[in-house]
Amino acid sequence: MSVLKRRTKLVSFRLSDEEYEKLQDACVAEGARSISDFARAKLQKSFWGQGQSLGVQATEPVGAGTRELIDAMRELNRQLSQLVSLAQSAGAAK
Repeated sequence: MSVLKRRTKLVSFRLSDEEYEKLQDACVAEGARSISDFARAKLQKSFWGQGQSLGVQATEPVGAGTRELIDAMRELNRQLSQLVSLAQSAGAAK
């Protein structure tokens, strides 16, 4: 097993909610361990071509069941955010 290089630099940028959801979907579809690994591999691939990446291996496209789960989780997250907002509003009204 090879030793991973210590990463000391941080790159940061903002995404809209829609862009972030699409990024999460792409990570799931390709089987990436994290958004960082996915973004790093895609960035390296764009610089060095198809032959090199950081080991993020593409898997089968997301199946219908997985897509339904992602959609359900997204809806649950939306509803939870609404509940939190309502609870905060109710707490502020006291």
